[in-house]
Amino acid sequence: MVVLADPSELRYEIGQQLQQTWLETALGWAQQAPSRGNARPATDHRWDLIHKPDGRLILETE
Repeated sequence: MVVLADPSELRYEIGQQLQQTWLETALGWAQQAPSRGNARPATDHRWDLIHKPDGRLILETE
């Protein structure tokens, strides 16, 4: 897991959301990786959480 562009004033809030909401989702996604075959060329080899102005983290999908 990599966190990019994490403003210092939002670190606690974002960390709480990651721990309470998104960590379990990320682990479940990673557990299913072997069934997706070769992850590098696959379109579902990663997902991004975006911090919205209202404070929510949302999953960005293409």
